[in-house]
Amino acid sequence: MFCIFLLPVQPQELHAGNDELGYPVDRVEHARSESLWSARMYELYTHRDYEQYPPFSQALNFTDIDYPLLHAALFYESNRARVSEGLDALPWNINLEITAYNHSLFMVESYEFAHYSGDSRRRSPNNRGSLAGITNPQVTENIAINFALDYEEGRKFYVHDVDLYSYDNNPANSLKPLTYIGFAKNAVNLWMESFGHRKNLLSPNAVEMGAGAFFYREANSGYFPKFRTTQNFQWWTPVIPGESRDPLPPGFRLE
Repeated sequence: MFCIFLLPVQPQELHAGNDELGYPVDRVEHARSESLWSARMYELYTHRDYEQYPPFSQALNFTDIDYPLLHAALFYESNRARVSEGLDALPWNINLEITAYNHSLFMVESYEFAHYSGDSRRRSPNNRGSLAGITNPQVTENIAINFALDYEEGRKFYVHDVDLYSYDNNPANSLKPLTYIGFAKNAVNLWMESFGHRKNLLSPNAVEMGAGAFFYREANSGYFPKFRTTQNFQWWTPVIPGESRDPLPPGFRLE
């Protein structure tokens, strides 16, 4: 547990940046126990029409995060970016989603933000792919730190209470949580604006994709809500699945 009420009585002026410090939250208590999304639904929607599914337009609720729904939004927005650049949309792969989710979780719980870890079992994307049941891992990876609120990076803000932040000293003008679609668009745009990440996202070598994220609060900026986000691609040959030793995202459903 952590205390989120150690805030000044008067609003505190701060700013949130993409630093590497975070405060983890319980991995289960803040997550929806049964997702509104299921694996079967990847067969029903594409990057062209996924926004027609109403839950994607919901605002994020930080005590009831639907991780499979958020991961699906990241997947579809990533494919939308690929298709806009003349590439094929990639198939979704559950093992790659498991890889991505568990690396995001690990980065929060270990206070790391890196592709290569000091944990020998999780040292590289390929190691993490193996833990997720990929028997032939050829995994590339993008990672990011993303805001969970509709916030402009670098701007000062006031902390009025937990999850109550504003650019001015008026809590009525509070920053709003992003929708699932809005979060995914911001995350993918951030990758597309970075040369190395863009290169991974648009690689013609990629044959399958999965994405994952994990929520935390930045302790040194008024417990500002953020996610660590991961995108994994299998290159050259499709994943040959085995048994995953890492868990599925909370709330995951096949049907």
